[in-house]
Amino acid sequence: MPPPLTIALVGTSWASSSSGGATFEDEVLYAVLTTPSAYRFVVYPASKRIASFVKEQNLAERITLVKEVREPKLPRRALRRAVRLVRRRARPLPFAALTDALRKAGAQCAWLLGGSLVPLDMPYVATMWDVQHRVQPWFPEVSAKGEWRERERLCAELVGRASIVTVGTQTGARELRDAYGDPAGAMHVIPLPTPSFAVAAGMRPRPARPADLPNRYLLYPAQFWAHKNHVTAVRVLAALNAIDDPPELICVGDDKGALQHVQNEAQALGVAHRLHLPGFVERQRLIALYQHAEALLYPSLFGPDNLPPLEAMALGCPVIAAGVRGAEEQIGDAGILVPPFDVYAYANAVRTLRESPDVREELVGRGRERARAWTTPQYVQAVLELIQSRIAPARALWS
Repeated sequence: MPPPLTIALVGTSWASSSSGGATFEDEVLYAVLTTPSAYRFVVYPASKRIASFVKEQNLAERITLVKEVREPKLPRRALRRAVRLVRRRARPLPFAALTDALRKAGAQCAWLLGGSLVPLDMPYVATMWDVQHRVQPWFPEVSAKGEWRERERLCAELVGRASIVTVGTQTGARELRDAYGDPAGAMHVIPLPTPSFAVAAGMRPRPARPADLPNRYLLYPAQFWAHKNHVTAVRVLAALNAIDDPPELICVGDDKGALQHVQNEAQALGVAHRLHLPGFVERQRLIALYQHAEALLYPSLFGPDNLPPLEAMALGCPVIAAGVRGAEEQIGDAGILVPPFDVYAYANAVRTLRESPDVREELVGRGRERARAWTTPQYVQAVLELIQSRIAPARALWS
C-alpha cells in the first residue's frame, strides 16, 4: 500500500455557519483536525479561527494553512482578450494560482468540499451536493444573471476531471449521471453525516424552554431563496388557523432575495403576526429552537440532501418535509413526507403529531436512531479510505 498522502482540504467559508454548506465544511474540517491519523493536510482557505485552533491543539506538524489566493489581475485590455479566448474555448478561467499554492504547501491531491466548484490541476475528490441547476433550472438563484451558465461550465469540468466523485444518495448519483454521464473517475454514494453538534446536544438532557419562545411553533431553518418554498410554509400556517391554539412559525435564516415576497404573502393571508423572522441565529439558540419546536416544517424543493432534517432528528424534533426526490433515502420512515406544494398535507401532518402522541414519540425515536447511525468521523474515514485506495496508487507514480 502506498504511503499516506498529503491532502488539501478545499472549502469556501470556514468562518461562517449561516448555511448547511458551511456547517458541512466546518464539520468535516474539525473531524479531520481532531482525529489522529497518518495523513498530513493542507487547509484552504485559512482563517484566524482555524489558525488559533491548530496552534492550541499543537497540530502544526501535520496541518499546513494556506491563505486565500486570487488569480493575478490583468490589465483591462489583456483581461478582455483573455475572457474572449476563454469563451471561444468554452471553459472556465483557470485556477492555476490555487493549484500552485496548494502544491507549494505540499499537497499531492485535494478533497473539494461541496461548495468548492474549483477544478484543480491535481487529483481530487469532488463532493457534489446536487445538480439542481440541471434538475430545476427555472429558479433564479441557479439561473439568473449568468448563474446557470457559470454553474454548468464549472460542474462539467469539475466532474469530468475528478478522480473520485462522492454524492449523498442514489438519487443524487442518478441526477449527476443524467446531467454529465458517467464521470471518468469513480462515483461513490456516501450519505452526508448528521452534524456532530446536533448529535452531542441530543444526547444531553433537554434544557428548559427559553422564556421568549412561543408556546407552540413550527421551525423552518433555511435562507430565503425562492426554492426554499417559504411561501408554502406561510400557507400552512394559514391552513392551521382553525385548530385550537394554532402554532406560530419561526423561520431562521438570512434574506437571499425572497424575504419580502414571503412577508407579503403572510400579510395577505392574515398570519404576519404569527410569523417570526429572527434572521441568522447562533448555534445554541438554534439547538433550543429545534428542541422545543412542535415540528420541523421543511418544504424545500431542492435535494436530494439536506442537513436540517438530520439535525432535527438528532435533537428529538419530529420532521415534516417535502417528499422531493431523494428525501425518502435520507429520512426514510423517521419523518412525514408530503407532496411539496400540498398545504393541507402539511397541515394534516401537524394535526397528526399533535393529536397522536404515540405517533410523535415513535417518529422521534426513529429519528434519533437514524441520525446517530452515521456521523462526521465515519464519513471522513470513508472518504480518506477511498483516497488511499483509489488516488494514492496512481499518485505514487510522479513526484
